[in-house]
Amino acid sequence: MTTDQVGAGSETAAPPTDDQLHGKACIGADCTVTAGLTPAGHVYTKTSGAPLGWAVKACPTHAPKESIR
Repeated sequence: MTTDQVGAGSETAAPPTDDQLHGKACIGADCTVTAGLTPAGHVYTKTSGAPLGWAVKACPTHAPKESIR
């Protein structure tokens, strides 16, 4: 397994670290925050078969914004 992200625009992003994939660090690029993390969706890594999904977390700065209806 590699840690290359797949999906729109992610090909240029740095691969996530093990701590980011396991929800122990913020998924934000170059972010080092490890406390106060909240669910932030999923990141997909390439495998020899189908992409593998990881439930990731983010700090308040990088957390997804709620959609406006």
